[in-house]
Amino acid sequence: MKLNLDDFVESASEALGIDLGHDSPHRQLLSDPPRNLHIVAGPGTGKTSALALLTLKAIFVDGYPTESIVATTFTRKAARELASRITIGLRNLLKITDQPVDAPRFDVSRIRIGTIDQLCENALVDRQLGVLADQIVQNGTMTTASFKTGIATRNGDLESRQATLDELARLFGKRRGFERLSTIRENLARMRERIGHDQIDLVRWSDTGPGPFAIANVIAAYEDQLESDGRLDFINLERNFRDELTEGSLTDWLGPVRVLLVDEYQDTNALQESIYLIMAAHVADNGGWIALVGDDDQSLFRFRGATVELFVEAPTRFRQADLKIDFTTLPLNLNRRSSRPIVDFANRYAGLDDDYQAARVQGKHDLVAATTREGWEVSDDIPVMGVFRPDLEELADAVSSLIAEILGPGLALPGIQKPIAQEQPGDIAVIGYSTQRRSSTNKSRIYELLEARLAGLQSPVDLFNPRGVQLYDVSSVKRILGLALLCLDGEASLAPSAIESEARSRIEEWRAVAEEFLASAPDPNTPHGLSQFVSAWQARKPQGTGQWPRTFPLMELLHELSIWLPETRRDPELIYLEALTRTLASVSTFYGVFGGLVQRDRWETSIPQLYHRFFIPIARGEVDLDEDVLESLPLNAVNALTVHQAKGLEFPICLVDVGSDFRTNHASQAFWRFPRAERTFAPYTLEDELREFSSVRVADTQRSALNRAFDDIVRRSYVAYTRAQHMLILFGLGDPDEGPHNVKNMSTGWKRDSTNHWASLGVTLI
Repeated sequence: MKLNLDDFVESASEALGIDLGHDSPHRQLLSDPPRNLHIVAGPGTGKTSALALLTLKAIFVDGYPTESIVATTFTRKAARELASRITIGLRNLLKITDQPVDAPRFDVSRIRIGTIDQLCENALVDRQLGVLADQIVQNGTMTTASFKTGIATRNGDLESRQATLDELARLFGKRRGFERLSTIRENLARMRERIGHDQIDLVRWSDTGPGPFAIANVIAAYEDQLESDGRLDFINLERNFRDELTEGSLTDWLGPVRVLLVDEYQDTNALQESIYLIMAAHVADNGGWIALVGDDDQSLFRFRGATVELFVEAPTRFRQADLKIDFTTLPLNLNRRSSRPIVDFANRYAGLDDDYQAARVQGKHDLVAATTREGWEVSDDIPVMGVFRPDLEELADAVSSLIAEILGPGLALPGIQKPIAQEQPGDIAVIGYSTQRRSSTNKSRIYELLEARLAGLQSPVDLFNPRGVQLYDVSSVKRILGLALLCLDGEASLAPSAIESEARSRIEEWRAVAEEFLASAPDPNTPHGLSQFVSAWQARKPQGTGQWPRTFPLMELLHELSIWLPETRRDPELIYLEALTRTLASVSTFYGVFGGLVQRDRWETSIPQLYHRFFIPIARGEVDLDEDVLESLPLNAVNALTVHQAKGLEFPICLVDVGSDFRTNHASQAFWRFPRAERTFAPYTLEDELREFSSVRVADTQRSALNRAFDDIVRRSYVAYTRAQHMLILFGLGDPDEGPHNVKNMSTGWKRDSTNHWASLGVTLI
């Protein structure tokens, strides 16, 4: 039974628990007949609720069956949250309207919800075009391609290597360690992504010089290797899906679609847009509607190929694509997440720089603080505060003391009657552009100092910082991998001779760390100790009765060794063991059932293979923590997050690092605070270099690379500031009584015309 719009509004408000009063932003999204919507959704304004509301409206008012609805999100976590919200809302609505829950047209499992890559993969399963390769396999394949083309080492094709390095230095900058294999591989992977996302004619670009020619050869070798292995990376996956849609091979998949909902459209790339255009044309031809949801102020992923102009210019771009689609642009700007002081601060900050306004959706509405929200028992009038100290040691002392007070007796503030206190450390987030513990010159950064200060408190507090160190440098990872190597190859006689120096030195360090740990005779020592366990493996003689097994999974060895490393079996350290086991699972998927096995009768060949397939890729930095592993943050630790990690999250208290690295106006870190034209590299150089070779019309950008770099700093800071619910604290180097040092920094109120407007932001110094 279809509902008229008025009845739906009344019932949906109760079912979803959202305000659908006449003037509410969510109510403005609803119409009958439906409209194509371009929704500018600010932070904390109920975007997931809006998508769930539109989905239910499509079912109950427009009368579409659930299989006609496709919704894409940016992350798998967001997809799960949206699916959960829709399921709960639909069940509640069926109960309110007294309709049967088991009717096929209400089968919520038939709504297609996921990231665009999930949808592409699911649609192509029956086509058997290949298996999606995970990031570990992609990194390894790019490394293999670099060796095959001779540019990976100084013993290869020296001319091609130099041409590649020169081109990469021009595009990415000649930073410390730019000749390392891991850096070359990372930059080539970014080149590959940009070329794929912007649909660049690789042949045309390769003709422009020896550097592009050499890089194009590596990318071609990478694609050939994937194809020969029957693998697809995300670009090939999306491109194949787009081509199959164009050729009509996915008619059964596309046929039922009448509603298309796209979340986080500000982080869409040109290849993905081409998919959405095809789907939108089908929807329009069949009387359906689409909704594009995003926020240009929260676009963070240019480095992954995202093009914010695709969202800003979406209504025009869809018309220029000859689609019969006109959009209604509507704001979602009622913020229910943050207190009024935080919302006011965010508005002042976003509107501060005059040049930034030209990069925003025209007529952009300010955020409005909700008069009623889930408040805080302390106060909703806590001002945005700043903690600035003249040197890093004093700053670490001040920030850690502040956290200790909040988690202890409470922080007393003038004008706030009740001390500010939190019981759970996980309610506090420390957010920065990078949370690495040490700098590229191996000096302590604020995150290493904070970790030590918090651990040394009378009531110690953990700082959970999974992005603060590379996986190969994590203490527990070094120990467990070193112990595994001692078990498998005690004398290091089976280690491959051709290992680049950085990977070899890391593997040698793992061994040394393991030897030291072994000498400490860690518990448990009964019935057998760790030394006896390692000796048994080296001799391949069981400690009990029976025979040494013919095959043994390396994964099982790691889990047995973890008995002597109990921290690896508990949160938050468990994520590192999980990363290692996922890597081994990937190895077994890629190389077959014997890929991750230690083989007794082929010891001299299986161990070198495990070096190549597992240990060396980790030592090269090719293995990273999977984002899915990081979805559940611990409540028993303060969370240190990059801005990109924090996107989509919210915390009662946020401390945002706005300048702990910036002592002077030095050019080496200008890119992160106040860019200079002569030092503006990727991704801006990649955009300018490659887009003239695109086979499609990529967003016209009238803004210079320098202005785009400035824009992205404003966006990154805005996202960080709007994660806070009740209390926002900025911290960095500066004067306790006057604020930041006189260092040009867009995050602390500078405009790109080199004028300082810190005072206008209204931050209370403590």
